[in-house]
Amino acid sequence: MNKIIKNFKNIKYGPALEDDSEVLKWINNLPKPNHNFINGDWVKSSSRQTLRSINPANNKKLFDLSIS
Repeated sequence: MNKIIKNFKNIKYGPALEDDSEVLKWINNLPKPNHNFINGDWVKSSSRQTLRSINPANNKKLFDLSIS
């Protein structure tokens, strides 16, 4: 059997590049939305306003970001 065909038949698959589970897990572990990452630290925003970040693929909310 051709080596390429043999390798193709035995290929192992992993998560698709489009899989967002790791990113969503990272987002959910971020500090409260009223903080900004400034100079290596999470600093509370002086504004209480937020900007909603939306996933363009499904229009679902990803995160509320601080407006400073």
